[in-house]
Amino acid sequence: MRGISHEAAEDLLKRNYKKWCRTFYTPLSCCDSVDNNMSEVLNAYILSARHKPIITMLEDIREGLMERLHKKRDFIGKKEIMLCHRIQIQLEKHKFWARGWNAYWDGGFCYGVREGATQVKYVVDLNQHTCSCNAWQVSGIPCKHAIVAIWNKVDHPEQYVNAYFCKQTYMKAYEFLLEPLNGPQEWPTSDSIVVAPKVKKVNGRPKTKRRYGVGEVTASVKLKRTGCSMKCSLCGVIGHNKRGCKNAPKQQQHSNNHDTAEQTTPQQQHPRTSSAIPMHNRGVGIYTYPNGYQRIATPISQHFPTPQRQRPPAAFYSDHGGEQTIYSFPAHDFPLSQTQPSQGHTISSQALQDLAMARRLEKRP
Repeated sequence: MRGISHEAAEDLLKRNYKKWCRTFYTPLSCCDSVDNNMSEVLNAYILSARHKPIITMLEDIREGLMERLHKKRDFIGKKEIMLCHRIQIQLEKHKFWARGWNAYWDGGFCYGVREGATQVKYVVDLNQHTCSCNAWQVSGIPCKHAIVAIWNKVDHPEQYVNAYFCKQTYMKAYEFLLEPLNGPQEWPTSDSIVVAPKVKKVNGRPKTKRRYGVGEVTASVKLKRTGCSMKCSLCGVIGHNKRGCKNAPKQQQHSNNHDTAEQTTPQQQHPRTSSAIPMHNRGVGIYTYPNGYQRIATPISQHFPTPQRQRPPAAFYSDHGGEQTIYSFPAHDFPLSQTQPSQGHTISSQALQDLAMARRLEKRP
């Protein structure tokens, strides 16, 4: 393993090798699995019930198991097989891998198995159900070396599989069924006072995901900072950013921390109001609209005269009481304070349409 990856070997040696190396597995369990898929199947089965209250959760799990037990028993009872389905598939793979191996009998229960004309040899004992490769003892399924020896004996490999994987053993595991129970209204009532457990309220929402093990890889979509190197924009040193920089002058750090505040401060104020307007008033200075128009913003305490604007010459119509009145303004410019509309004459709707038609005719060349 070190020849392939030294880092991987060091990482594996940090964990108990008896739990992940098949060489140290005990043959009592007849299981060569090196992952936790079996426990993950149970976690996925009770996933929907885990978020419910305790009694409701236990009732959902009990009802689910009650239905699962008899379905498994009925399923395997209808099959005309000797071994379980997955075990039979694994045995067929071993039969395929056994091609190209030769067996030599010693006259008793032991066989020597060799791969073709090479010097790769293994010893198989059909009486003890063992092989020098140790795969048969750990898994309980004859390995490819044992299958070659069984074929040399003119026998069936299915008869040498451990009894744990037979159909009869599978049905015995599911012969004990769960009985249904009455509802909460039929449960006996206790006379003792049940004290609620002390609950310590923590910050944030309650966690719904399980705790990950040490070194377990999580499927995260967020970019982690592990392995990333930061470079300071002030001093150029790798390992920190400008917030925690200790190499730059203090004056430069102070100015860098207040860049945002300086950008929001008005860069230029009107000379008329710069000395008289206090700095604590918000909105003081020159404000520019998106269309380019500028105005002087003054505090409430200062009462500067409002700049007068000029109204261009115009005319509009008003409808009041069923009659339409024309209001017109002179063509010359004057302040708003002096603007007073002069009332014209009252005309009917037909006369107003004739007047508009006459003005359109005057504009024609």
